[in-house]
Amino acid sequence: MKIIHLKEKPGCLADIAGWHYREWQALYPHDTLASFTASLQETMADDILPSTWLLTENGEVLGTASILQDDLDSHPHLSPWLANVFIRADQRGRGLGSRLLQGVLQQAQEQGLPHLYLFTEDQMALYERLGFRQTEQAVCHGSPIAIMKITF
Repeated sequence: MKIIHLKEKPGCLADIAGWHYREWQALYPHDTLASFTASLQETMADDILPSTWLLTENGEVLGTASILQDDLDSHPHLSPWLANVFIRADQRGRGLGSRLLQGVLQQAQEQGLPHLYLFTEDQMALYERLGFRQTEQAVCHGSPIAIMKITF
């Protein structure tokens, strides 16, 4: 298994955008598949902000995670964010999310980011195991979320 940057496998952009759109369109009701695709395209540069990382096995993409400047319109004062954490449904339950996140957190730390925020509807336990702590509760388009932070 390898963690690679999205720019190393640009041909999978459309598939990943589709996964993300189907998974999170309820949280971003004004966004379209095209806007999800455009946001991912922005993460293909060489900078850590923004960036998207892929967990691959035998060349096949199993999951994604991004580091973004902002991810929650109601909290523009918080930055940067861990976002787009996604493991394909047929690959869940194998510990791949933790493996991917450990690699992405290492990248963030090596690039000198002091901390990362994230928000989640239902994966607090996973993020707590990785060192994140809840900073507040909020609502995103009618869904309750936890905002969490890790400091390096």
